[in-house]
Amino acid sequence: MAAISLASLVAPLLFVCRSPIGFARRANYTTSLFRRHTALINRAFEDVSTEELQQLELILRKVGKRAESLAEKNGSSERE
Repeated sequence: MAAISLASLVAPLLFVCRSPIGFARRANYTTSLFRRHTALINRAFEDVSTEELQQLELILRKVGKRAESLAEKNGSSERE
């Protein structure tokens, strides 16, 4: 299976956002794109166990909280 780049997933979305097509058509395209993206992510994680996914979730939450804390500290130091 060929590697899938982030650019290949984002480029169609950028096209849709910039194109003058109607809202309903844009919404349908975005839904279709999201479904394709979800399928690709599911395939990418096929070999990951439930335990590994739970560990990943905990790690990502920890990193996210730390990043949020750093952003808050950075924001308050810039205001002073």
